[in-house]
Amino acid sequence: MDSSNKLNFILGEFTVPTSKIEGFEWLKIINAALAICKPYLKYFPEFRPISEQLNYIDGYDRRETDEAIIEFSKGITQKTCCVKIDHLIFETEGELFGDGVRFGNGVRFVILQTLFLSREGKWINQDYKFERKVQHGLGYRSHHTGILEEAKICKFSLMKRDTLLGFLKEKYRSGKNPLGQLILDILYSLAAESGKERKRRLQQIEQVEEQLAGIRNRIEFL
Repeated sequence: MDSSNKLNFILGEFTVPTSKIEGFEWLKIINAALAICKPYLKYFPEFRPISEQLNYIDGYDRRETDEAIIEFSKGITQKTCCVKIDHLIFETEGELFGDGVRFGNGVRFVILQTLFLSREGKWINQDYKFERKVQHGLGYRSHHTGILEEAKICKFSLMKRDTLLGFLKEKYRSGKNPLGQLILDILYSLAAESGKERKRRLQQIEQVEEQLAGIRNRIEFL
């Protein structure tokens, strides 16, 4: 390390572009960041049980996952609280035809591999496949058309270190930032939001304290 680099490092001015960070280095970085956050994950927002993240309704479209097909590896249940990180794999199969199918949205099957972080600080992998079907006759007047996404495969498992490392090695992810950078950004945003919420609660408690103090001060205790 030359003299200028030494000074930049000592003075805290040394920076590294993401393009220069290797996969194994990202793994060490996010492990270090997670170790810092782990004692406080219970205070972070956005963590919700898996059961609340499986299905959704958007207008006349909805996604349904039958509990009977869900598979959990040891240590994971529907009550496990997680925050979604990103889709690691997004693939499609077949075509969907019918009235009401929007342009560019006419795929029959969608295959997803998604990374979650549990409140316990574990990386969780979801393998998910759903079939998309056109539904007619929806709405009060039965003249709307929607899309039903019906789950065919839904598996949750702890992500292995080598699997995570493989995705961290991918420098280009279809226009997305490197996975390591995304994880770091999400951990930061969760911590920042938690800090804001704590400050809001503290301000509210201080207001309560001031109001109670005002009441006490207006009473003459004999």
